[in-house]
Amino acid sequence: METPEPSPGPEQTISPQRCRGHYTNKSNIKVKYTKVYGDEDDAYKNDSVPRGLFFMCNFSVFKDNKYSKRLGSEQDYENMMSLFQQMGYGDRGHKKKYCHTGYITKKHFMERLQAFSCDQKHKMLCSCVIILMSHGSGPKTFVTSDNQEVDLMEVYSIFDNINCQHLKGKPKIFILQFCRTVSQSVARPLENQVVVDEDRLRKVVREEVYKILSSQNPQPLNLQGPTDVQAFEELTRKSSLASLSSAIEATGAVAAERSEHFHVSQQVEFSDYQSDTRNLPQMPQEGVQRYSDMYSIFSTSPGELSHRDKRKGSLLIQAICHVFAENAYHDEIDTLVRKVSTYMTKTLQKDDPVTVPRQTCERTNNGLDKLFFFNPHEMPTCRHVTI
Repeated sequence: METPEPSPGPEQTISPQRCRGHYTNKSNIKVKYTKVYGDEDDAYKNDSVPRGLFFMCNFSVFKDNKYSKRLGSEQDYENMMSLFQQMGYGDRGHKKKYCHTGYITKKHFMERLQAFSCDQKHKMLCSCVIILMSHGSGPKTFVTSDNQEVDLMEVYSIFDNINCQHLKGKPKIFILQFCRTVSQSVARPLENQVVVDEDRLRKVVREEVYKILSSQNPQPLNLQGPTDVQAFEELTRKSSLASLSSAIEATGAVAAERSEHFHVSQQVEFSDYQSDTRNLPQMPQEGVQRYSDMYSIFSTSPGELSHRDKRKGSLLIQAICHVFAENAYHDEIDTLVRKVSTYMTKTLQKDDPVTVPRQTCERTNNGLDKLFFFNPHEMPTCRHVTI
């Protein structure tokens, strides 16, 4: 049963002392709240109670000390826990299920993240937040406590419109705290890398198309004259591995109609759009976007370091906690992140220009096509809500 939404009132501050039955606030964060924004504001609906669930993993220690212990990250963990619970995210028992800190293996992380994406409560809630904090090993990769790499596409794919129907059309906010440089300790030696040149790729595609067409015809393929051979070469040249399946389907249909010989010179239609990739991802049904309603906040720009104070925590998390607590009640997410960036560069770094490193946060929007307001909501006495 959902708790009814309180009527809009003047700006108020949520007192963390009222949350003792739900979570012991170890920070000084106090979230403000006011009216609820929604359809009439050209914004996403975000008025469920709770607003949504949130998932958080803080990888703070690492196997064999291959990576340094992330001192100060526990402060980040506590601050983000306090912030989002005060803003109305999470429910009974979610901390134990979906919030983890310390030593976390890739297997455990992926299992918990998958369980979070499949939680039936998402059906009745309006949004979700995913917070990941670790050492980075590349622009979009980070490491788990057992020194395994995780590519962000592994994370995003769990929440796409194929694999996560419960959150289709709902905002999914990712907060990503890690360096985005290439780690020398995990970089692969050049001799271990597999390089496939374009000529070799075309040859492989040609052979695969030929095999499949041959298997669909009782008679061997007979490429009659230079015209047919040239057409076949053009067909395989245009067919990258990504478009191989559509090429096979198109040419296979023609082959099935012929009982004796296959003439490549017959008309074979290709889509006007081709994929710039050599992979063959699972495709959504026609007319459905694979990735949508996603918004990512990175702690730094590609190729740059992300910095963390041993006592206060990381620059991004400090800025998010301050700006969101002060402004999430009336600002949509793009405005909030601009203020986060400004707070990092003009407040945290300006106050201590000698010891505070320079860093610029980055945001990416993957189909978040309307305004998104967190609409902070104070859970009455933070009592548990049964959904």
